[in-house]
Amino acid sequence: MSLQAGVARAVITPPLTLPHAGWGAQTHIVPRGVEADLWSTVLVLTNDGSVCVIVDLDVCSLSPAQSDELRRRIAAALAIGREEVRVSVTHTHAGPYLWTDYYEDKKHVRLSYLEHLMETTVGAALQARREAVPATVGAGYGESDLAVNRRQRLADGRIVCGVQEDGYTDPTVAVVRFDDTEGNPLASIVHYAMHPTILGPPNQLVSPDYPGALKRTVEANVGGMCLFLQGAAGDVGPGAVGYTDDPLRMRRVGHMLGCAAALALHRVSTWRTVKRFDRIVESGCSLGYWSETKTAPNDGTLRSLSATIRLDVKPAPEPAGARQAAEAAKERLRELQAAGGEPEALKEATYRLKRLMMAADYAELYYGVDSKEIEAHLIAVGDIALVGLPLEPFSRIGAAVRERSPFGCTLFSGYTNGWEGYLPTTDAYPDGGYEVDTTPFAPGTEERLIEQVVGLLGQLKRAVAAPDLPPQGGFESTC
Repeated sequence: MSLQAGVARAVITPPLTLPHAGWGAQTHIVPRGVEADLWSTVLVLTNDGSVCVIVDLDVCSLSPAQSDELRRRIAAALAIGREEVRVSVTHTHAGPYLWTDYYEDKKHVRLSYLEHLMETTVGAALQARREAVPATVGAGYGESDLAVNRRQRLADGRIVCGVQEDGYTDPTVAVVRFDDTEGNPLASIVHYAMHPTILGPPNQLVSPDYPGALKRTVEANVGGMCLFLQGAAGDVGPGAVGYTDDPLRMRRVGHMLGCAAALALHRVSTWRTVKRFDRIVESGCSLGYWSETKTAPNDGTLRSLSATIRLDVKPAPEPAGARQAAEAAKERLRELQAAGGEPEALKEATYRLKRLMMAADYAELYYGVDSKEIEAHLIAVGDIALVGLPLEPFSRIGAAVRERSPFGCTLFSGYTNGWEGYLPTTDAYPDGGYEVDTTPFAPGTEERLIEQVVGLLGQLKRAVAAPDLPPQGGFESTC
């Protein structure tokens, strides 16, 4: 049994001086309190001296550069390749906003917090590596109907982020369980696709949103430490319970999803077993006794794959004009704040600034460019595959990859190793809406992405089946 697993956690709750969330409709800048601590949870897997690292951060997003820096630091500390580190975020919208500086006077706070987050996470990775023990692994699927398609069509045809009851959602709750040799739980991974937007613009508390309540529920009912990997949540959210400032409503959703995950985890076996009829014991009625014998741990062969995928990009506006509009909106917001503007005026100014800043960022990245390279990151543990992309894919994309995967259990995630924008399905483009309006990617991109990811999963499956052979095309690193 060569698979080893270690897990560690650090608190990454930001100071109350750091700008909060990123909602265009919020009127506050900094939070007024903390609903629950934010966590950095790190799982380190080793097999015959090789290492893979999975990081789960309770933040909304990291830029590709920020994520790369964290991966580089962890890799240097553990003496492994950067490609052997996966950094994923839960995508909570009630945490700090780390991408850019809407409020220039708070820039130093953001940079200081990012440094703290990175070094604290590196420390957790080192601790997890030191505490790794022989482990067994198993995976399975559960189900939850909590996620709701959020692309609501109004009577006039407009698409808003609300509730579309007949829209597609993926109810799959995927779980992975790691136990020690005595069967005690070490760590678990829970994977589900649903935007953490139960706490919305009026909320002024730092919170991990429902992923935090979910992890706490799983740990209380199963044991070990729980990581949450967000799925393909680009077009799904919590439905009518969303956009509130009520922590009780949020925790209820997290507890319900955590219970669904805990049930699935309790059903998972990390060993192959044989059940046999053993004997009869006479006890009034005749009792038939059965025995269950462990024959071998599940396959724990460890492999990773990092490959480049090229995606088609829509035409982008000229950068100078887009940046000028964003700077004008920033100045307008400053003026309103200095004058103690009315809440509705502040909401409007904040909304315009954040939309225009996003547009300016995209213009500078994609002007004159017809394609974009992104990293597809895959990890296999035996018959379990974890796929991570720096996107917000629509839920049907994740389901399509899972259904075509050669692995027995596949967890397809966005929000991994940075963030490059939404990836809608082609049929969504004519309808427009926030996800379509802001994506840099062209229609048809998801079809090519699915084909490429399924092909990479096939390569990874072959590598697991023949672990002594060197990796073939597409592999840039191997655990």
